[in-house]
Amino acid sequence: MGQDLSNMVFGELTVQHIDNDRLYHWVCRCSCGSIKSVRGTSLISKHTKSCGCLGRMTGYKHGMRKTPEYKTWQGLKDRCSNKNNPSYNSYGGRGIKVCDRWLHSFENFYTDLGSKPSKKYSIDRIDVNGDYSPENCKWATPKEQANNRRTNIYIDFNGLHLTIAEWARYLGIAVNVLHARIRRGDLPPNLFRKVNHTTKAIIRRGE
Repeated sequence: MGQDLSNMVFGELTVQHIDNDRLYHWVCRCSCGSIKSVRGTSLISKHTKSCGCLGRMTGYKHGMRKTPEYKTWQGLKDRCSNKNNPSYNSYGGRGIKVCDRWLHSFENFYTDLGSKPSKKYSIDRIDVNGDYSPENCKWATPKEQANNRRTNIYIDFNGLHLTIAEWARYLGIAVNVLHARIRRGDLPPNLFRKVNHTTKAIIRRGE
């Protein structure tokens, strides 16, 4: 089996490197901290999901395997390392990684972020080009996440730094109207119409 599985995540196992002592096997680190050599086909078929700790410990040691927080932790690891994940190109494919503190420890992840404030919250990276790490992540609402997308257009005007959607709410103008004005090259104050200032505006896309 010649497929490169390096750094991919399968259940509780993260592939480290080829096992040079066992044909078709990969050395994996389990989320419990132990190291296990696993045949590649068993990983791909999901027949092996841990070092064996899931079978030994009922409910796993932290008892949170079925919680939204645990599923979030698994999800962010998968989209950063699993090339078969539909979102891989937007994460791992762009060089986004999971920090060492979180990569092999759900307990550390949960200690740093805590519980979701409610079901509507999901994990958000403050710097959309940065890694998943304690200093760059928070629980955020869909509205907060929408304002943090790389594709957002930001306008700095009259001392405010807002997205198009935020300017529309602020001024009571439809979002599609603002987008249409931007496409034809309008700048404030003509862009907003309702704002009678001549301060130069800087329009830029989120990074």
